[in-house]
Amino acid sequence: MEENDFHTLIEQIGIFVFWYPIIMSFTWISGSLIFSFFRETKKDMCIVPELDWPKISILVPCYNES
Repeated sequence: MEENDFHTLIEQIGIFVFWYPIIMSFTWISGSLIFSFFRETKKDMCIVPELDWPKISILVPCYNES
């Protein structure tokens, strides 16, 4: 492998490492916006009646699960 090929490979990896997260973040953002505009409508939401729910917490100990 020549030195020029090595620099080209490193340059291509650098381009991929730089541009992949940016392009994928735009993809995720545009997908979530499209989903929210077309699927997340107010009429689809389930109406939960206002009740006086008790204020409790449930703790599950998960130490040494094996």
